[in-house]
Amino acid sequence: MTDEILTPEDVSTDRLQKIFDQAYLETSIDDDGDLEVTDGISCWVRGSSDGRRIQLMTLVQADPAATMESRLQLANRINDEMMVVRAAATGEDGFCFDHYLNVAGGLPVRNLVMSVRDFLHAVRAAFQFDEAGILG
Repeated sequence: MTDEILTPEDVSTDRLQKIFDQAYLETSIDDDGDLEVTDGISCWVRGSSDGRRIQLMTLVQADPAATMESRLQLANRINDEMMVVRAAATGEDGFCFDHYLNVAGGLPVRNLVMSVRDFLHAVRAAFQFDEAGILG
């Protein structure tokens, strides 16, 4: 991997996919045109419309029997313990992890790849806080 710098003008689904393919990560484009990157688990990698930010996001199906209160408590615990990911209870039985990267001043491609790997590792690590089995 080179010392290339990603700028907001470079942020596109095609360019991001090429970066992750070169880093030997599994990639695919979903039906909505979003880039999905997989390293054990998957996340969507989406650039903002102006290219100044990149969002990393993983959605998890929560146990439908889990109450919103229990899912919110789990999200709060994860957010208190972990700084790399933000956790949120969504909808009836969803759970979301996300993180944003700033591209505005330039982002080294190596940092982008490592940030995605770190994010996916953090999502896996967040499951340790789920003592009640809410995340399946």
